[in-house]
Amino acid sequence: RSGAGLAPCGLAGGGGPRRDGTRHARGAARHPPEYALLMRDVGTALLQAGEVVAARTLLEHPLLANTTAIEVLLRLASFRSRLGEHAAALALYERAVDTEPCDIGYLVPMRKARFEAGQGHVKAGQKLRADGKLEEAVQEFQKALIADPSSGIALQEIKRIQDMLRAPARTGARAEDRGLAP
Repeated sequence: RSGAGLAPCGLAGGGGPRRDGTRHARGAARHPPEYALLMRDVGTALLQAGEVVAARTLLEHPLLANTTAIEVLLRLASFRSRLGEHAAALALYERAVDTEPCDIGYLVPMRKARFEAGQGHVKAGQKLRADGKLEEAVQEFQKALIADPSSGIALQEIKRIQDMLRAPARTGARAEDRGLAP
């Protein structure tokens, strides 16, 4: 969801276009019942992670009467991001952006979550590469590119591994000499 193909922004102060072409006020859609379950799950995870105040707030007031679907999505995405679950946060931010494609308040955190999700895959891929698991490392770097298509590091790492695989393994050469270690 790089922003290409998004509908043009609505007038300032008004809501953006829906997928069906109709317009709605900012965040006017009310939350479906599944959000209560998601909020409970995130609240439980926060409690297990030691975030007692945030968990208490979420668990005691899972769905306030004035809470809209977008507000719930943003709150859930923020909590997921704080827990280090960047891929899950990214998915929630993308849902919010789908609802309001021109709202910078949704785009900025979505881009941050996209970067963090990509970086998580890059770090996992670097660890796999250092362990000599080149095929698995390439898969992690590809996941990084899917999460964050602008990741130059992931592209560099894929090229690095391709070069390693092309280089003939010299007899008796250490892993560091062949480029298998960082």
